[in-house]
Amino acid sequence: MYLKDLTIKAVKSTYGIQNFGVYPFYLTILFKFTSIPELLVKSKKNNFTELSKEYILYNKNALRYTNFINNKEYGNDLVYSKMPKSIRIDSSLFNADKSLNGIFAGKNLVLVQMESMSRFLLDIPALKNEFPFIRVLLEESVDFTEFYSSVGLGVSSDAEITTLTGLYPTGYNSLYWSNFNYFEKRYKIKMDLATLPKHFNNHGYNTKAIHGDYKRFYNREFAYPDIMGFQKFFGLEDFPDKKASKRDGIIEMFSYEYSCDKHHITPWISDYQLADKVRNEINTFNKPTFLFPITMMPHTPFEFYPKKDKAYIEEYDLKELTKKYLRFSDYYDEVIKRFFIDENDNLMIDSNTVYLFYGDHGCGIKNGDISKLFQRKLSLIEERKILQQLVCFLYVPGSKEIIKNGTIIKEGLVKGKQNLVRGHMDIYRSLIELFGLITNKDAYFGVHLLSNEPTFVLDNKLQDVIMDQSMFSMRNRKIKFPKYNVIDDKIFENIKKFKILNDILIEENGVQKELDSTCQ
Repeated sequence: MYLKDLTIKAVKSTYGIQNFGVYPFYLTILFKFTSIPELLVKSKKNNFTELSKEYILYNKNALRYTNFINNKEYGNDLVYSKMPKSIRIDSSLFNADKSLNGIFAGKNLVLVQMESMSRFLLDIPALKNEFPFIRVLLEESVDFTEFYSSVGLGVSSDAEITTLTGLYPTGYNSLYWSNFNYFEKRYKIKMDLATLPKHFNNHGYNTKAIHGDYKRFYNREFAYPDIMGFQKFFGLEDFPDKKASKRDGIIEMFSYEYSCDKHHITPWISDYQLADKVRNEINTFNKPTFLFPITMMPHTPFEFYPKKDKAYIEEYDLKELTKKYLRFSDYYDEVIKRFFIDENDNLMIDSNTVYLFYGDHGCGIKNGDISKLFQRKLSLIEERKILQQLVCFLYVPGSKEIIKNGTIIKEGLVKGKQNLVRGHMDIYRSLIELFGLITNKDAYFGVHLLSNEPTFVLDNKLQDVIMDQSMFSMRNRKIKFPKYNVIDDKIFENIKKFKILNDILIEENGVQKELDSTCQ
């Protein structure tokens, strides 16, 4: 199958171990024996005409292009009439032609990547009474109910790479390390990728990333300025905590929300402190700001219980790891609330700021428990699909304050439900268009978050493909959901070709820039 059908580098490890065994496979890597993907990549790079044709075929930064899933025509200027009827936009945001391009121009952007926030948390009966603030917020937001993970080996960093570059991770290595010379503390090759921070920089924005771990984690201290183009990066070192102490290598953070008998024991800062930093940064400068905060909790193995034990969870006969994860519902709700309401219950929502929250990857719990939580029998691949499904929502507050379920919040200007499949790649394209960023025709490949256009999300670890109302494995097309689903050969081939093109763009430095200049 690998030699004939799915010549994608992320599949090589699975194929090699299955056919050679672990140690022979690692020997082939050590001695750099040529593989089918390397030959294929070399062939495509040498045949630049063919590569250019595929680049143009999949590029969606064009006035007109054809979607290979339904063969319909779309473009890079979404108008209100082409949106799902389930999404409503306040007329104050529109110009005369009701185009969505540039409706957020000049506003601040807070793009929040949430650690391990799975969608099923909001949907299972066991937690139906949890998340009171999030449920209110979703009513004033666009809720992306079918948002899926596309990460590979790099998990959290892969999610941010796709969101910030509009390209999938390779699935078998990390972009943040692949070209870095650790001893010289620099990148061997200056990365020329187009990114969201670079686009916002070109439009006069402050661009800042904020993370609760040490700056060296995932090599972000070099990757953020050198690859992504952030002007500033706040890491754990930039969060002084006078009441923090070290014990056995673990930092105990007492000064944010926790007393000595109920404290936050992790190697990272509290996400409450992260949220406070975001609110303060919005008002620091007199020009628009793009902030990219990443939360750290709940993080596997889910040892820290923020509030109560939730004894009722015991009724579901779940694995211990699953029960630990479910106990974090209070923490999720209170941390997201903290981005908008301070510790003294003061409303701190900025009406000149757009907020987009999205999960990075699944929670890592095993198959079996999902069926129990949904109280119905699910196939293994259906459970796998649910475990890849994440929370994502867009909140665009206006100036009017409203009260819902006892919570004061600002009324959303864009709200409703998007029930079509969406993923991290689509965030990149959508923010470019919604903020009216001039990209000099740099290509992008996602669909608009708010459009009617169909798309797919590729899990770059397992090579699963999720589409509207269906899912299948690229490694074995017999594995599919629903089981009567027919996988179109043309769609399969297009996804495979796009994945190979994607890997060339993100691995071979300078190819994206050359194609952009050649294919104008």
